[in-house]
Amino acid sequence: RFYTALYRTCMAPSLYSDSKGYYKNSDGQIHQMPEGQSKYTIFSTWDTFRALHPLFTITQDSMSSQWMNSLLAFYKDNGLLPVWDISSWDANTMTGFHSVPILADAILKGIKGFDHELAYEAMKTSADQSIRGTPFFNQYGYLPHDLHGWSVTYTLEYAFDNWCIAQVAKKLGHKQDAVMYERRASNYKNLFDPETGFMRGKLSNGKWVEPFDPYISEHGFEGQYIEGTAWQHSFFVPHDVEGFAQLHGGKDKLIQKIDELF
Repeated sequence: RFYTALYRTCMAPSLYSDSKGYYKNSDGQIHQMPEGQSKYTIFSTWDTFRALHPLFTITQDSMSSQWMNSLLAFYKDNGLLPVWDISSWDANTMTGFHSVPILADAILKGIKGFDHELAYEAMKTSADQSIRGTPFFNQYGYLPHDLHGWSVTYTLEYAFDNWCIAQVAKKLGHKQDAVMYERRASNYKNLFDPETGFMRGKLSNGKWVEPFDPYISEHGFEGQYIEGTAWQHSFFVPHDVEGFAQLHGGKDKLIQKIDELF
């Protein structure tokens, strides 16, 4: 089972360019990677940012720079990092902008062979894009549910992605940027409801979405959570576990809540 699972980690990303680094972009034009680099595709980042790409830095660290350069080539070709790159076309599916933590992980682990400043520029562009509800997140400190679907999941994942940018900003010496992105990273707190102990959808007027049932799984875009319930999504604060525990009333209270989940 272990080796079957390990084999399956090697199914994507997939080689997309030819032996000389040429590839056809989604706009039908021919592009070429710099000498010594190949273009890879199939970055389903929502599925892979948590575990697969961090694993790659251990099992396939020699390939990591190739994949980072592929993400940056996508950025140069299209103006944004991919959310779900399929043959150089962005399906733009699922929540967050998770090319950011993939690049941040590589930078913070000291992986060389790609332009860290260009990666940082691309990350900031994702954080200030004009689509996917990002302007609402930056304006309100959360995604108002009456303005954008999957609002809770987007808010939590955008907070984490902004925290990743803050860590890269610190490493590269952009101290003022780091303060701003750290502030955005704390936006998860704006959707925590102390009465129920869950992350909940909130309207643009600051009121909670009603009615609320933490067991309801809404798969349509009108849902507050993507592919799950409040029970699954309310714990996604990997970047500030101590702050998250304080919202629950302390570490013991958070542990009690996790025990309820299991």
